[in-house]
Amino acid sequence: MCAGRMVLTGAVFDGPMTLWFAGRRLECWRARWSSTAQLRLRYATVDFAHAVFEHPLTIAAEADPLVLPEPWAGSLPPGSSPSCCS
Repeated sequence: MCAGRMVLTGAVFDGPMTLWFAGRRLECWRARWSSTAQLRLRYATVDFAHAVFEHPLTIAAEADPLVLPEPWAGSLPPGSSPSCCS
């Protein structure tokens, strides 16, 4: 969850996964998706410039606020949130 821009530029995703993002913009420039994946987005626009998709990618809008699922919610210090923004 981020108020600004989230950056996955140049990232390589080798296994199936589901990613949740809430923020203004998600940049996936030159990212490589080597397996199936789901992007669950709240508010975000996505830029896939020069991205490579070897398998289907699902992009879906989330109407409800995102909540960190267990066990992730318990692994953060009290009062903190994941940091991924610029």
